[in-house]
Amino acid sequence: MNNKNIFQKLGSVLAYIQQITDNLFTIGFKKLKKIGQKGENVELNNKKLNFAFKIGKRLLKGIGEFGDSFYSTYAKLKNKKNNKK
Repeated sequence: MNNKNIFQKLGSVLAYIQQITDNLFTIGFKKLKKIGQKGENVELNNKKLNFAFKIGKRLLKGIGEFGDSFYSTYAKLKNKKNNKK
């Protein structure tokens, strides 16, 4: 086995790791967005807890939207680069 084969295999392994990581993050972002969008509004007796709950939902939704935007833009840039080749 020569060095070129080793480096090609390592490169392939890293590409698979990146793809798996991207898929996990995509799933995670979608779940966060879904949790943040749920229509359930829990009214708690404590105003501070109620406020914290609402802020938490907005934050989760925002993180989910951030992830959607990131991966959408990343895919467009990747396609643009591949089309130039």
